[in-house]
Amino acid sequence: MAALAEHGASDPAAAAELVQAVVYASSRMIENGTPEAAVLALTRELLGPYLRQQG
Repeated sequence: MAALAEHGASDPAAAAELVQAVVYASSRMIENGTPEAAVLALTRELLGPYLRQQG
């Protein structure tokens, strides 16, 4: 959570829960047969705009 706070998260604990949800959903997709590369691409598509905003 410290890293989230350092990057300006207004509620680091809640942001950490959201990160965990993405990790969980991604791992579930892989376990259910979605190729790892496809899950990685979807995750980057989802989070990329937010990461670019931070610089």
